[in-house]
Amino acid sequence: MASVEFHRDHSFPNNELTVVEKDDTWAFKRNRTYYPTVNAIIDNIDFTNPAEGDLHEPMFPLENYDRAAIEHPEHVREYARRVGELTHVRVREWLTDYRSTHKRDEIQTKLLGPDTGTQAQIVATLRDYYPGRYIRDDLSKQAARDAQSLRSSVEEALRDLLGVDAVSEVRFQVVRCEHPLIANLLNAEHEHGEAGFGGRIDIILLHPETEEIIAVELKTSRRITNGARMQTVAQKHLDALNIDRAVAIRVGRDDYRIHDAKEWDERGLYNRFKAEAVTQFHRLNEQ
Repeated sequence: MASVEFHRDHSFPNNELTVVEKDDTWAFKRNRTYYPTVNAIIDNIDFTNPAEGDLHEPMFPLENYDRAAIEHPEHVREYARRVGELTHVRVREWLTDYRSTHKRDEIQTKLLGPDTGTQAQIVATLRDYYPGRYIRDDLSKQAARDAQSLRSSVEEALRDLLGVDAVSEVRFQVVRCEHPLIANLLNAEHEHGEAGFGGRIDIILLHPETEEIIAVELKTSRRITNGARMQTVAQKHLDALNIDRAVAIRVGRDDYRIHDAKEWDERGLYNRFKAEAVTQFHRLNEQ
C-alpha cells in the first residue's frame, strides 16, 4: 500500500512554476513556456447554450433569499466571494502547517475596498438579505465567523468522503493542498505538440481503505455550474498523480454536498475544455 508520505515524496516534482499575467490571461510559466490556468480557460468558454438547462441548478434550497429584492445585491456577492477566499485559507491552515497572516489581511482589506461600500452599508445589506440571522457590526469579525462555519462543514464533508470516524483523522490522509501542477495535452498522434495547461487542486487525498487518490474542489457558492464541473474534471487530468476520482464539495454554514465527477459527462466536459486550452496555449506562446 502506497502511503501518503510516499505520494508526497515521489509524485510531486519541483516544477519551478511561477504565476504570471500575459496578454490579459493568467498563466503558469515554466522556463519560457506559458500554460494558461484552468480558470482562465473556463472563463473564456460560453455556457449559455439552451441545451445546458441544468447550468444553474441549485445544490441547496435558496432559503427564500432573493438578491434581486435588496437594494445592493453587489454587496452580498462581494462579501460571499471574500468569505469563500477566507474559507479556503482556513481549510489549508487546518490541513497543513501553512500559515498566512498576509493572505488573511489581504482578504479583510478587500471586504472594504473602494468599490464595495462602507462597512455600515454592507452590514445593513447583509441584515436585509439575512433577516433571521445575527450580523455583527464589525464586518471582519462577521466574515471570520462565517468562514469558520464553512470550514466546519468542510471538515465534516472530508470525514464523510474518507469514511473516517474523527475529523482529526482527515489531516493524516492529505497528500497536497493547492500544489501547482502542469498537464501536457500531447496525445498519441502528437496532434497538440507541447500544448498544456496549469492549475492548483484545492486538496488531494489518499483514501485510507480503497487507496484511491481523490482530487477535491471546494465550492462555497450556492450553485454548481457547468463551469465548476469542468474545472473539477480538468483538474483530474493534471500531471504528477494518476488521480482516481475527482469531486466537488459544496459547503454551506450547516450542511454540505459531495458531487462526484463520474455523475457528469466527463468526456464531453474535458474535450470542450481541452479545445479551448489548446487555443489559449498557442496564443500565449506565439513567437
